[in-house]
Amino acid sequence: MRRKSACVFTRSSCVALRPLPMFWRLAGLVALATHVQAVEVSPILFSGTHDPTLTLTAHQLRTLTAKVGSYQRPGPRNRTVGYRGFRVEGFPVLRGCKDAELFLLDLFRPQLPEEAVRHIEEELSLDHSEELDLPDALEFRGKVNCSHEVGPDTVPAYDPQHDDAGCFVTHQSENNCYNYATDISTDTFAQPGRGTGHKWKANTCAAVRVAAESDGLEWKGTSLPTAAPTGHYVALFIWPDTNFHWIRMDHAGNWSHKPGGTPVRNTDNKGRKIHDPSKSDFSPWSQFCGYMHVVPSMVKPDRLKEE
Repeated sequence: MRRKSACVFTRSSCVALRPLPMFWRLAGLVALATHVQAVEVSPILFSGTHDPTLTLTAHQLRTLTAKVGSYQRPGPRNRTVGYRGFRVEGFPVLRGCKDAELFLLDLFRPQLPEEAVRHIEEELSLDHSEELDLPDALEFRGKVNCSHEVGPDTVPAYDPQHDDAGCFVTHQSENNCYNYATDISTDTFAQPGRGTGHKWKANTCAAVRVAAESDGLEWKGTSLPTAAPTGHYVALFIWPDTNFHWIRMDHAGNWSHKPGGTPVRNTDNKGRKIHDPSKSDFSPWSQFCGYMHVVPSMVKPDRLKEE
């Protein structure tokens, strides 16, 4: 009989959530709760914008520690965008511990849109224990200036380790879906329109499209495009009234994306390769807006840090 996968704090060297003894799961968090007075925590949730953060007090951290031992397992799930757990400072990812995650969700409710809260609650009734694509990859800092790295004006290959001199891996947490889609690393969690003074004002197809057009992207409609003579195509999705997400066409007509500050990937929420973004699962980014054309050398890059 297969052993039940445990709720754990996962590290980047792991490739899956493995069955682990209870003492190993709790030891690190107990030690943390004993020796620190405050810890930062954030949900792994958004793509276009930074995830909210808050600081746990020593009392809240002890409460969290007490709840980590509770584990429930309803059924399998393989999510690549949307809620995938909480990052706790020092122990990057907490997931599979429903009581602990609900405790953290309650603390975050004042900072989150109602749609986001409902999405997390729905995900907590599902199982993430068989996910292989963990969102907390290590970042190895190199000598490349990732705040000014622009990809070529040709259709990019799916090669995260070398794309933009590897900046989407080495500076993973500082570049988001829009950086990856435009193939421009800025280390600013780039926002459509911010670099031109016309930042988007609402999470709608129209608002984000207009902002991206001010950066130099060109609207192409909703029909699946073929390879461009120069540059490449991107697809825009909206989580209604909550967040935006971009998907990028790569060489050979396949597509890939970078959800927020997490790793680049080339599959949707069902683990399928992306051949037609409009037919792929990126929920809760459920609204497909259409396609835009990008020529990286012609795009006004967003060098501004978040306000």
